[in-house]
Amino acid sequence: MAEEQLVNTEVSLEDIKKREAKFQDIYDRQDASEALYFLEKFTLSNLEDDEPTPNVQNVTLNDPQTFAKKAISALTKAEQVIEITGKKMTDTETHPIELFGTNVLTAIDERLTNMGEVGLFPTQCERVCIRGSIAARVGVRGGKGGTVLWDVMPWDTRFYADAVAPDGMKWASYTTTKDKDMVQAEHGFAMTDDEASIRDVLTRQKEYIYVNDELKKTMTHGLGYVPVIFSGSSSGTTLKTASRAKNIHDDIFSSVRDLYEQLNICATVLQTMNIMALRQCLLRMS
Repeated sequence: MAEEQLVNTEVSLEDIKKREAKFQDIYDRQDASEALYFLEKFTLSNLEDDEPTPNVQNVTLNDPQTFAKKAISALTKAEQVIEITGKKMTDTETHPIELFGTNVLTAIDERLTNMGEVGLFPTQCERVCIRGSIAARVGVRGGKGGTVLWDVMPWDTRFYADAVAPDGMKWASYTTTKDKDMVQAEHGFAMTDDEASIRDVLTRQKEYIYVNDELKKTMTHGLGYVPVIFSGSSSGTTLKTASRAKNIHDDIFSSVRDLYEQLNICATVLQTMNIMALRQCLLRMS
């Protein structure tokens, strides 16, 4: 009985931040992969003091972004198939269930589009490639006129943390920045600032909304489980070593992440040599 009570204890903001600190190695790796994906400008540095090297023509190759786009494109071309099987179930019985699943996915995408987001499947394809994992808040609510609102919101795992127990997830937290109009529409909070940090925390019984780390709203869903899904890629390791945290659920850059910097160094040196040779030719001509 004591163990069950411990597992279901509600989480504090301090507990969440301590847990996020343990995710920092993963966040750092995800930041490094994001920099490659967005072609963060490369700057050649001195070996002795790590200061930017003067008088060089820095080059940032587009290889990592090209590689990522190809991987993401290959995933998004995959066809989602819902197939229901069961003992003695005929196609007449399974088809309506399969059609229902397809319609639910369409409704989810329509809601995301209305919110200015990209559809669920392409969003998760990009994130599993670049972040190495995916997450989403999953809810079903009553809409206007007796309709059903499929409240599914994909979460970027760079800003995600959770805690698990032997019987499943204990809580999940997601932090993002929203403008005041969106905060007003979603949560009903009037704001004077143009934007705010919003932390959505879901436990097995409740949902907490923090605005700039101040608890503003508490709701009870009473499901008995955390309505959040998380899934990581199989890339990485399952070894229980000290460095396992940063190597679990790795992304598509896992084996080449450090190689791109060396390629940029080579391209920078070659381009600088070309510029220097051109300058010598121009001096001779003049």
